[in-house]
Amino acid sequence: MGGFKLGKMTLGSLFKQPETVLYPLEQKAAPAGRKGTITLLPETCILCGICEKRCPCNAITVQKKERTWAINHFQCVQCGYCVSECPKKSLAMDPGIPHISTKMEPEVVPVPEQVKEEPVEQKDVPAIEPTGDAEMDAKLAKLPYDKAVKLRAAFMAKQNKKTQ
Repeated sequence: MGGFKLGKMTLGSLFKQPETVLYPLEQKAAPAGRKGTITLLPETCILCGICEKRCPCNAITVQKKERTWAINHFQCVQCGYCVSECPKKSLAMDPGIPHISTKMEPEVVPVPEQVKEEPVEQKDVPAIEPTGDAEMDAKLAKLPYDKAVKLRAAFMAKQNKKTQ
C-alpha cells in the first residue's frame, strides 16, 4: 500500500511547480498572516505619541522636540497594536523579510515638519451657477471649486438626459 502512495507522490511532483526557489534571484511571497516589521510613513505622522503609549514592550520612542520617531526592532513583539491605534494611519506592518542587522540599535526616522495648505480665498474663485436643486446646490457649496464644477456638469448632463 505504501508503494502506491510513493508512486502517486512521485508522479504528482512531475506536473507541479517546484517547492523551492532560486533565493537570491527570486523570493517567495510572504505567507498569509505574517506580521512582519513596523514601518512609518513620516509624511503623515503628527508625533502624537499614542503609539509609544500603547506599545506593550516599550519598543517605540517619540521625541517631539527633535521631531524623531524610533523603534527598537529587537524589543518589538510585532503585536500590531500601535498600527491599529495610530490616528493618522502612519504606521503599517510590512510583511516582507527584514534585512539582517549587525547592531542592536533602534531605527530612528526623522519626521518632517507638516506643511499647512493655505485656504483659497473665496474672492478669487468664481461662483458656481445654481442647478435648480437645493440639495445639490448645498453639496456644491461645500466642495472645492474644481470638484464642484465637474460635479455640476455631470449633474446637469444627467438632468438633460431625463428631460429628453
